[in-house]
Amino acid sequence: MRKKSTTSSVLGLTQLEMAMLLNINPSQYSMYESGLRELPVRAEVLLYKIEIGTLLNQQKLKEIQLSVKKQEYAKKRLENWLMDNTKEIYRTERKIAQQQKKKEIAEKLRPMAQYLNNEEKGLVSDDILSIINWKSEWDGFELERLEVRLETLRVERKGMLGNKKKIEENFL
Repeated sequence: MRKKSTTSSVLGLTQLEMAMLLNINPSQYSMYESGLRELPVRAEVLLYKIEIGTLLNQQKLKEIQLSVKKQEYAKKRLENWLMDNTKEIYRTERKIAQQQKKKEIAEKLRPMAQYLNNEEKGLVSDDILSIINWKSEWDGFELERLEVRLETLRVERKGMLGNKKKIEENFL
């Protein structure tokens, strides 16, 4: 059979210490815990305040523990987002390098196609010349899009690092 927990045991005090705290005779408190007697009103009010204070402290402790868990979770998620952001920055930088090469090739083809079209009439069709010009412009647009993406990722990273710093400061 499980022993009933008493206020003194919850607080980690002996019956004598509880009686002294409530300013009553130790035998009165012992009989109260045994269920044989009621406490005097002033001692009962004081005990009630102690119990409420203990409950509030326990509630605050639970709230603090929950807050710490939430901060740990937020920090872990932020670290994962930072890692994903770093990978995406790296991928975008590689795509920009590839796109720059494509644009350079298209830019080199454009004057050659125009020369051949002007010098050797009919050797390069207007359709091919249009495709080369379109490809050069498209590569330029794509390069600009990737550069904007890269800048966006860097701004996101800066914000995440700021948030990480705030979380770590609150942890300490």
